[in-house]
Amino acid sequence: MRHLIAAIGIGLLSQSAMAQVVLRVNEWPGYLSMHTEAFHAYAKSKGLDVKLEVVKPDISDEQVTFENVRSGKVDVLTPTESFLQARQKKLLNLLAPVDVSKVVGYDKVPASLRNSPFHVDGGKPYGVVFMAGYYGLYYKHAKVKEPKSWDILWSDEAKGKYSVSKDTYFVNAHIAQWSLDAKNVEHAYDAGKLDKAKLGEKMKGLAANAAHLWEGIGNSADQLKNIDYTASWGFELGPDWKLAFPAPGSSMWVDVLSITKEAAKDPKKLEAFYALASFAVQPEAQKVFGEKLRALPITVASGSVDVKKFDGRFFWRPLDDRTGNLLQILWKDAQAKK
Repeated sequence: MRHLIAAIGIGLLSQSAMAQVVLRVNEWPGYLSMHTEAFHAYAKSKGLDVKLEVVKPDISDEQVTFENVRSGKVDVLTPTESFLQARQKKLLNLLAPVDVSKVVGYDKVPASLRNSPFHVDGGKPYGVVFMAGYYGLYYKHAKVKEPKSWDILWSDEAKGKYSVSKDTYFVNAHIAQWSLDAKNVEHAYDAGKLDKAKLGEKMKGLAANAAHLWEGIGNSADQLKNIDYTASWGFELGPDWKLAFPAPGSSMWVDVLSITKEAAKDPKKLEAFYALASFAVQPEAQKVFGEKLRALPITVASGSVDVKKFDGRFFWRPLDDRTGNLLQILWKDAQAKK
């Protein structure tokens, strides 16, 4: 009888240890959901049964992300790190700080990413960096040579043969400013250090001489047929397009995995979160991010990543209202000439 009771007790403990944990995830489209099966297997190898449940609408900007989290329907999210401190830190105030020592393999991530100030507050990180990539300059390598600087977009050679985003006004402004002043990269983020007249004219040229301004996640297949260069995330581009590395550099988005304050109060959800973060920085997951999203690998199976590609001067950051409003107005005015 005692043996039977003991066996039942062991069975109950086993079931308890593997009780399913649901993580309600708000993501940029496909970020985590593309890994559902692989993560489930990874979690199971750690003695966990975790189900990822995607919360809609997907992340698209700071406000949408904030509203999703404020609704109380989100446990884990994948915001761009600059979202956290934007708008008086209203998103960050809904999140819990994380203990990165519990993220397996995080020490292999380049220090410039781990130590980026844009997901840190009061000395505490509020996210685990798991993906990064460029709003980069791509070119049709069979037709044109690799451009050496952003100046190519203002050249006669590229006139009517390139595209940029219609919506991402601040990055277009940064590109224009770097073409004006490649030495002082961070002046692009401070309205007080910009020559507004020169920058405005530069942005007008960028818009006016583009073949088109793409919307959404990238150029359409038809739009790509008649251009040789594009400033893009690269999601939509095939093998005939290569990423250039123009001087002085390219604007880089850095995305983090964060957990809400409410979810962090649940020890099981918190444990599942650290398992998910650990999975996301493993070389196998990083390879998929690169193949599907043109993200740069932040960890690799052997050797080390090229840390020079992760230059903190080019990381997206929250802009103060004065600068953000100025860049938005300049880009709006530039499009009026299109």
